[in-house]
Amino acid sequence: MPRHASPAHPLLGHRWGARGAPVTASLVLMLAGCRPAARPPSAEAPSPGAAAAAAAAGDSARAPAVVDVGEPSPTGSFAYVHADGRQLLALDSLFPPQAVRWAICPGGAVLPVRHAGRQLAKPGGTGRQRATNFDHEEGERYTVTAGAAPPDASCYLTADAALVAALLTPATAVPSTCAAILRRRLEEAEQRAVLRCWPLAAFAPGVTVAVAEMAPVGNEALGVMAVADGDTLRLDRYPATLGRPGQDLWRVDDGGIFRPDGFRVLFAARRDGEAVVAVSWMGAEGENLYLLAPGRDPRGEPPAPDADFGRWHRGYRYLAPE
Repeated sequence: MPRHASPAHPLLGHRWGARGAPVTASLVLMLAGCRPAARPPSAEAPSPGAAAAAAAAGDSARAPAVVDVGEPSPTGSFAYVHADGRQLLALDSLFPPQAVRWAICPGGAVLPVRHAGRQLAKPGGTGRQRATNFDHEEGERYTVTAGAAPPDASCYLTADAALVAALLTPATAVPSTCAAILRRRLEEAEQRAVLRCWPLAAFAPGVTVAVAEMAPVGNEALGVMAVADGDTLRLDRYPATLGRPGQDLWRVDDGGIFRPDGFRVLFAARRDGEAVVAVSWMGAEGENLYLLAPGRDPRGEPPAPDADFGRWHRGYRYLAPE
C-alpha cells in the first residue's frame, strides 16, 4: 500500500512522518489520583527508575555526561527493539544522540544504553519498522549495556534523569469501569455526555489511565485527552466531523466507532509534580506513540492550572502487513 505524509495535526501544527499515520485520534486519557503533598527530595520514596538513574549517572566511562536531575533534557525519541533484545533503533532524530542514557520500556522497565552510531539503510528491506527488518532501516542505534528489552517492543530513549527517577509503579489491578467522579468531571469540562469510557491501566499512587468518547453535538464528534490528578485536569481535544454512517472518524477502518482496542500505556511518571504518560495506539498500518505532558513543552515555565495537555515527543512505526 502506498505511504503518504498525512496532514498537519490540528493542535500541534506539524506533519506526521512520511510513513503515514491514522486519521486524527479521538480519545480521553484520564489520569486520576490524589496528588501527594510536596516533600523534600530526601523524603521521597524511590521510584522504579531512581536506582537506574543513579547507577547510570556514575557510569561516565560508558557514555557522555548527562544533565543533572532537575534540568530536563529535550533529547528523547521512541525506538523499537532488535530481535536479540540488546539493541534499539530510534524513530526520530536526536540532538545530540550521544546524550541518551536510558531506554524506558513497557511497564516502566529502565535499561541503560549507549549510543552505537548512526545506522544507514541497507537494500533488501521491507520498509517495516519491525525487529525482523531492524538491520535494514536507518536511524540512531543504541546498545543495551545491562539486561535486555522485549524483542520488537516500543521503548522511549531519553537523556532525562528526572523523568527516569520519577517513574510510577504499575498497579497489579486495573478497575473494570471508569469511576463516576471521572466521568462527571469530564462532562462538566466539555459540557457533553460521556458515551464510552474504559480504564486501560493503573499506577501507584492512585493513578488510572482510561479512554473515552464524548457525545456529538450536531455533526461535531469530540474526543479529549485528559489527565485528572487531584484538583488538576489536563485536556487535549480532538474534534471530528460526522459524515455518513460507518465513515471513518478517528483512525483508518474505525467505521465511525471509537474503541479502546489497540491502546496501551507503556509507562507513567510524575515529573515536577505533573503527570507524564507514554501511550501506544495501534492503527491499521502502524503504531502511534506519544509522550504526553502538560502544555506543548514542559521544559519551560510551569503550566497554568487550566493548561491543555500536549505531546512532548511522538513517534510512528510503520508495520503494515507485507
